[in-house]
Amino acid sequence: MKKTIILMIVVCLCALNSGCAATFMSKTDSIYPAKNSSDVEIFFTQTPEKAYQEIGFIRVDKYPPLSPIPYTNNKIKDLIKTSAAQNGGDAVINIKDDMLQFSGTVIVYK
Repeated sequence: MKKTIILMIVVCLCALNSGCAATFMSKTDSIYPAKNSSDVEIFFTQTPEKAYQEIGFIRVDKYPPLSPIPYTNNKIKDLIKTSAAQNGGDAVINIKDDMLQFSGTVIVYK
């Protein structure tokens, strides 16, 4: 009985600890091919000079699940770029810094 309870606790903790750090919400019905995350551009205050189309929104948590220590800025940028690239984005614009997360608009160049 004790082993079962301990196993249940371990399984629950693992499930809680595997939460998503980045969430993508599509604005279109189109599906875009994944791209290389190192090619994704990040724009905090400006917008690209190229013509673009918004394809979705991204949210990235500042903190790992069950941790009081936030991700580093480089880790957050990597999470933003990886999520945008997986969903076919060329860049992320209008990035906002809220108390618990970063958010931005994922775009593709025309």
